[in-house]
Amino acid sequence: MITKPTVFILGAGASKPFDFPLGAELKDNLAKDLKSDGTVFFRDIIQFWMKDAEPLLQFGKQLQLSPLYSVDRFLENRPDLMEAGKFCMANAIIKHESDTRNKFWQIGFDHWLRYLFDKMCDKFEIFSKNKVSFITFNYDRTVEHFLHESLKHTFNRSDRECAEVVKKFDIIHVHGKVGLLPWETNTPEGEFVVPYGKTKFWRDSKDRKNLIESLKIVHDEVEGEELDNAIRGSIQR
Repeated sequence: MITKPTVFILGAGASKPFDFPLGAELKDNLAKDLKSDGTVFFRDIIQFWMKDAEPLLQFGKQLQLSPLYSVDRFLENRPDLMEAGKFCMANAIIKHESDTRNKFWQIGFDHWLRYLFDKMCDKFEIFSKNKVSFITFNYDRTVEHFLHESLKHTFNRSDRECAEVVKKFDIIHVHGKVGLLPWETNTPEGEFVVPYGKTKFWRDSKDRKNLIESLKIVHDEVEGEELDNAIRGSIQR
């Protein structure tokens, strides 16, 4: 058990062991996938976009021609492409969740979340007493998904029981995340819920709007006082 208050501040490198792309890799992948309508990725997201494909193609073209290393920095300067950019980025993150969803538990694969869970692990009834919290700049739900699933299979507990434990830890997504996981809410019909790695979850244009609004970039001014308060609150717990 971890008894000393510990705050983990996570950047893209925290998800890299699970094959999530770093900033420059995500930017290059999107530019490549959006060059034509021949890619599976493009066909999937145009089905969800439910609009003329031109904004998506334009975003991919302009992104490729920009030398900046990250999609976020590019979108800071291109508000005209903000919706298309956030939409494509969110779908790319969800696709990576899908592609890597079983990698956490591969035999012989050691990683920092496995090490952390081992240090936190004691009896199920006192797992929530671990004094850890997380502030992440990533859009993926890697941390909460791993903790929830690991608790469920380690202690043979229900989704609801594991959810009650994981919810007691601060897991703050500074720039938002690609939707709530099903176990994170008791009223899924009133929330934007995306199962981990479910690439074709959309139902209507409302889902498209919610997905776009779920992500924030630096341009959206989520840092400053809000971030300071989040860090201070986590440290004081």
